Amino acid sequence: MLAVLLAAGLAAVLLLLSLALVPPLVGLCFALVAAAALIGVAVAKAGDVALWMIGAQPAHPVEHARLHNLVQSLCFASGLPRPSVHVVDAAAVNAFAAGRGPRQAAVGVTSGLLESFTPIELEAVLAHELSRVKSYDVQLSTLAVTMIGLPTSFLPDGASSRLVTAAIGSREDSAADLTGVSLTRYPPGLISALEKLRDRDTNVAVRSRAAAHLWLEPFDQVDEVAPGGRRDERLDERIEALREL
Repeated sequence: MLAVLLAAGLAAVLLLLSLALVPPLVGLCFALVAAAALIGVAVAKAGDVALWMIGAQPAHPVEHARLHNLVQSLCFASGLPRPSVHVVDAAAVNAFAAGRGPRQAAVGVTSGLLESFTPIELEAVLAHELSRVKSYDVQLSTLAVTMIGLPTSFLPDGASSRLVTAAIGSREDSAADLTGVSLTRYPPGLISALEKLRDRDTNVAVRSRAAAHLWLEPFDQVDEVAPGGRRDERLDERIEALREL
């Protein structure tokens, strides 16, 4: 539906522009073909655009061997194809997942998270992100980056991310928590990771906030939330739910 609506909007704009130069029928054909081509490129390159906006770099196979090993083990346990693994050079603690599905997925963490999280906490975070990949939760989120976030990236800071969030709706983080815990079989690992996310800076300096919703702890509106506000309440609810397992 998102792709069709965007294609219709592009076709209408292109048609109006072409009517001044060519006959209406030719203009209509041109608008439809051009809109279809643009949407095709947006869908095919959605993952790459998201990684560029995030500022993610491929994780070094030796320097980040533990990260690669954990991802491979979790993929084996969940039956997922191995995604590409990335690291974002940032002191903030956060993680992300992106892609058009399990076969075109990417997961990554910040260098700050790698340095401050224990192996058990890191495994729990990766299991959560891979659960989002397996459920196709990342598909719409990633497509929205190119279809909504990129065209509106010229808007004031934060406005683009709010438009994306409004279009795709809220995420089912609690469901990903439960699925991730079913992989690690150790709820305290994710509880400890979420507590660190609650108490530390998660606001990553990225090229565009249009991809803020892809992160484990989205920061599209974090700057506007006072300590102890909605962000903390959201994480507290997830932590309490995990403690009941």
